[in-house]
Amino acid sequence: MFLCTGNCCRSQMAEGWAKALKPDSIDACSAGTHPHGLNPLAVRAMAEAAGLSVSVYTSPHLVRFNERIRVAGRLIDDADLEPILDRLEAVDAEISATVFEMTTAAAFLAMAETPADLAVVEVGLGGLLDATNVIARPRLSVITPVD
Repeated sequence: MFLCTGNCCRSQMAEGWAKALKPDSIDACSAGTHPHGLNPLAVRAMAEAAGLSVSVYTSPHLVRFNERIRVAGRLIDDADLEPILDRLEAVDAEISATVFEMTTAAAFLAMAETPADLAVVEVGLGGLLDATNVIARPRLSVITPVD
């Protein structure tokens, strides 16, 4: 994946948190704007149909922020998300991360703390400084057209 080659310049959040968030456990990355969000959904559906437990990170959400993070087959609930965001906010005082960087960190932390058979991430389109660039070697990369 062009955003996940492992040779990319990384954002400040990515450099500081990469080891703690265990991004090397990400199995599949998806990028592109057409059709946006469909690839992670398709990979998740196929994996779940095969009986696998799947975690997914997508962006943006449609109705609730929690829609961005699915952990081991279920949307993250407020009770699990709030402590993760609190922990990240305490660190953010020194870093001044963007909303996407904080959301990505929250997703990776939730995925690291709740094991699943497969982790799927829809990357942002921030280029070389994208927060998802901490994913060094995904097993699968899907790139659709960027309009």
